[in-house]
Amino acid sequence: MGDFNIIRDMEERLGPNPSSLYEFLSFNQCLLDCSLEDIQSFGCEHTWTNKREVNARIWSKLDRVSINPLWLVNHPTTQVTVLPSGISDHSPLLLETQETYKMKKRFSYLNCWVEQEEYDSIIQIAWDSPVKGNAIFRLFSKLKITRIALIKHHKNHLTGISQRF
Repeated sequence: MGDFNIIRDMEERLGPNPSSLYEFLSFNQCLLDCSLEDIQSFGCEHTWTNKREVNARIWSKLDRVSINPLWLVNHPTTQVTVLPSGISDHSPLLLETQETYKMKKRFSYLNCWVEQEEYDSIIQIAWDSPVKGNAIFRLFSKLKITRIALIKHHKNHLTGISQRF
């Protein structure tokens, strides 16, 4: 976590004087070699600015939090917020994890859901939901969206079904 002074791709920089393709390809290879991925962040997209006049101003994403897959498994609620820069030319990053978990009822997939007319569309809508982040985060998010949609459908259409017949 911190200021890496390099972007990962050209979309992470706005303004004159584009970055060297070689530099960020090397940085991406380093992250790949270390099995690290950036965790999705919320708030400001760019974390650094040179604070010059408008026609010479540069914005870049130089600060980031990178994690390995094991981190996400052990800390699935990890969230990064990019805060406003204030007087610095860098934006502070706020890393939050929720270490006190409430015991939730375990999710159980019910075979009867497949027989529901709306089943295919529920699954399709959930998996078509746009999610940004690395591959593991996207998979985790889409599974969560699917779980929530199935539970909601169950509560609205199937709860108390044995009493109806």
